[in-house]
Amino acid sequence: LEPGARAAFDPSDPSSEAHTIEVGADGVEIRAPHERGLLHGTHAIERWMADRGAPCLKRGVFERTPRFAPRITSADVTGEYREPYRSLASHFGASGVHVWVDLWSSSRNQAIPELSGADADKRIQHLNDEAEALARHGLDLYLCIMTSNIPSDHPAFLADPARRGAPYRDSVGMERQHVLCSSHEAVRAAHEQAIEYLFRNVPKA
Repeated sequence: LEPGARAAFDPSDPSSEAHTIEVGADGVEIRAPHERGLLHGTHAIERWMADRGAPCLKRGVFERTPRFAPRITSADVTGEYREPYRSLASHFGASGVHVWVDLWSSSRNQAIPELSGADADKRIQHLNDEAEALARHGLDLYLCIMTSNIPSDHPAFLADPARRGAPYRDSVGMERQHVLCSSHEAVRAAHEQAIEYLFRNVPKA
């Protein structure tokens, strides 16, 4: 790392991943203000050698900074392909990964406790495990938060029918569902508490 290297990493600042690669007669040196820059420097060297088909590099000093940050990809990959996908995403320049999260299933709130996820703790642990796995490849976790429609006879609606918002049905014979009423004070409070719960318990997201 360069002298005076920054301790903090800003995922929205491309210079956080900047690095200099110096190829000389006696070896190769990578300099960067943050470990993430060193990582992408090694990835660049790997690609250059792969392109040449041999462990040969052009001599010179190459200063490299990403054009934008973050560079986010999706992670709709499971099973044995998950870890290789993370590695390839990092090698080809990604800096983060989107992960879909159902808000109510993955959180708890006091405003409308009926919406709290029965297995929220398990889902939170999964997200933290995913964040750790991504970090090993220099990738950050970005949550894509969604809220599912709720059956009309859900306990949250039975406790207070005013929480029901517009009806939702996208196919014939589909169970009648509703969105939550965004004008309802408890609904707004539940969203706020659930979001806070999610990010407090998944600090690396």
